[in-house]
Amino acid sequence: ALSGSDIESIHDLFDVSREQIVVTGGAYDPDVFYACPGKNSGECVPASPFRLLYAGKITDSKGVFELVAAYRIVRQTHPDVTLDLVGREDQETLDRIKELSGDDPTIHLFDVESQVILADHMRCCDLFVFPSYYEGMGLIAIEALASGLHLVSNMLPGLREQLGRELVEDPAISWVELPPLKNLDEIVDSARHEYIESLAEAICFQIERLKTEGGTGDFPFDKIASCSWDCLVSKIISVIESVI
Repeated sequence: ALSGSDIESIHDLFDVSREQIVVTGGAYDPDVFYACPGKNSGECVPASPFRLLYAGKITDSKGVFELVAAYRIVRQTHPDVTLDLVGREDQETLDRIKELSGDDPTIHLFDVESQVILADHMRCCDLFVFPSYYEGMGLIAIEALASGLHLVSNMLPGLREQLGRELVEDPAISWVELPPLKNLDEIVDSARHEYIESLAEAICFQIERLKTEGGTGDFPFDKIASCSWDCLVSKIISVIESVI
C-alpha cells in the first residue's frame, strides 16, 4: 500500500486480510533528484534573489492561488524573492495570478518537459512551497527535499507518514495547518484569509532561517535517502523474503 489510509480500501476491494497488507510508500529517483555539489558541506549559500518554487497542477485544489496571495505578503518583508510556478498555464490562470499578485513581475509561470529538467530547476531554487489541500503522498515535495530545497507544506497525512517522525520534525521543514475544507480539497471561503497569513508566516520563517544560517551543511540528506528508490526496493525485497 502507498500509505496506511489505503489499507481499508485494499482490504475491501480485494478481500485481503489487513495483516497481509504492507505499507511500502513511494520513492524518488536519486539519479534525477539530488542536491547541487557542495550542499552537503554547506558551500551552497542562498544568493539573491531568493527563489521560491512550486511545481504541480495550477488549480484551486492545490492551493496555488492562496500561495500567490501569501507571496504578496512575503514580498513586503523580503523584496529580494522570486516565485516560480511550474505547471501548465492558460489565459484564465495567468489573469488570476496577475490580479492576485498586483501584476508582480517576480512571479514566473511556465511548464517543463521532463522530470530531469524539473530537477535541474529545483537545484537552482531555495525553498519549495507545497500548499496542496489533498494528496495521496505528495512525492513532489520529497523530490524537492532530495534536491536540497527547504520545504513549507500543509500538514498532509500521507506526506508526513512517508517522511517519518524525524524528518517531520526537522527544522528544514515548516508545516502549515490545513484550513477547513469542503468536498475534500476546497478551502472554505471564511478560512482563506487566515490560511494565507499562516502560509506567508511559514514561508518567511524558512527564508529568514536560510538567510541567517546560510548553507550550514546540516541538511537532512541521510534521512531523505530513506525515501529513495534504493530503500524502497530493499524494503520490498525484505517483505518478499519474509514470506518465501
